Amino acid sequence: LGLLSYLAIFLFFYVEFFKKHSHEQKHSAMERTLMFVLPVGYLVQGAAIFDVLPIYINVFAFFAFAYYFLYSPSGEHNKKQNG
Repeated sequence: LGLLSYLAIFLFFYVEFFKKHSHEQKHSAMERTLMFVLPVGYLVQGAAIFDVLPIYINVFAFFAFAYYFLYSPSGEHNKKQNG
């Protein structure tokens, strides 16, 4: 149950990633590539080295950036709200 919950975090990230960015082009190709590859690298690293604090710090920093990457407001949206 714990492993499924843990893997579900990454599953939901990829679902949102493909849902949000399949039609939008507000990020560069390099940014989209890094956002796709970083979780894969983390999962490979986590299979060999786990329960080490720096690994968790990196993954939580990635999740924070991923939230910003997926849900940051665009400039047009802010202009509509302000004026």
